[in-house]
Amino acid sequence: MNNMKWIIVIILSIIALSWGIWTAIGVFVFGSIIIGLIAD
Repeated sequence: MNNMKWIIVIILSIIALSWGIWTAIGVFVFGSIIIGLIAD
């Protein structure tokens, strides 16, 4: 289940790359924080 969360974040980051590198970084960081909170 935990791997699935990371896969979703990575996919969202790849999609966000079409808007720009900074958007992709933001999505990845935001997703990482959410995963960190959910995992606890």
